[in-house]
Amino acid sequence: MSSYMRIVPFIRLTRWGDWILNIGFVLVGFFLHRPEPGLYALLLPMVVVFFLVESFGFAINDYFDAPFDKLKRTTSNVISRGLLKKSDAAVFIVFLLFSGLVLSFIYLPVVSFFFIALLYLLYFAYSSPPFRLKEKAFLGMITHGAWSSMLLLASSLIVSSLEMITILMSISAFLLSVLVCITQEVRDTNPDRKAKFRTTTIVLGYGRSLTLIRAIFLLANAVFFVIVVFYLPVYTLLLMASSVFYLKLLFGSPSQKTLYKKTLVSWNRGIAVAFVMGIIMLPFYLGVV
Repeated sequence: MSSYMRIVPFIRLTRWGDWILNIGFVLVGFFLHRPEPGLYALLLPMVVVFFLVESFGFAINDYFDAPFDKLKRTTSNVISRGLLKKSDAAVFIVFLLFSGLVLSFIYLPVVSFFFIALLYLLYFAYSSPPFRLKEKAFLGMITHGAWSSMLLLASSLIVSSLEMITILMSISAFLLSVLVCITQEVRDTNPDRKAKFRTTTIVLGYGRSLTLIRAIFLLANAVFFVIVVFYLPVYTLLLMASSVFYLKLLFGSPSQKTLYKKTLVSWNRGIAVAFVMGIIMLPFYLGVV
């Protein structure tokens, strides 16, 4: 077996395709405050740490989900499929943990290191027993939301103190991530129920979960509105995209089967496109490039 083929299962364990767009929270946090040229050297270690901590979060999730994914015959988990030994995966996960902590401690400010360490802790508690926050109603989605806001805060506090725009952007990142979590719970309701998980959507039921999704959508749009009007009109497209999908969700009556496939998947894609376009335009709008 070639060296490349030996590396592939480790790369797949990180599930990088599921989180790569989260780098947007790091970039937005960094460019939000017009960083001085001397601070640009800190962006690279922040991005590297981002890759390490996100890889850790998804790898440890697949590590502890392997028994469940084997029953569900999930194709994305290389451990449950027997493509990677659990012992090798464990060593790799420990490497992702310590390398990220060491790099953030050496190169990033103390406050950013604090958020990175807390992020590692939340990823661990989300997936690993005896905590397994992902199986617990409300705690799972709150933890999911905290990841994105902490990434933005860790990056933003490299170049600035805590300001109102940072708080608002962190709240919006939190709400977006919570919505992503709930959409995934809606999709996984049946297998999660068989596994005896008590996720938010299982505890509330579909009807009340849909009401919760609509309420969070409305709150997210309110926060987007304040950001666009008072701080960053460059994100007008994001507000428009979110508003369109909210109206579609508000006046439509999607069934549980169609909610994820026809409504929320399209919302995820639409918001992702608008968010990425805002990221690209933000440095030019702020005059930092």
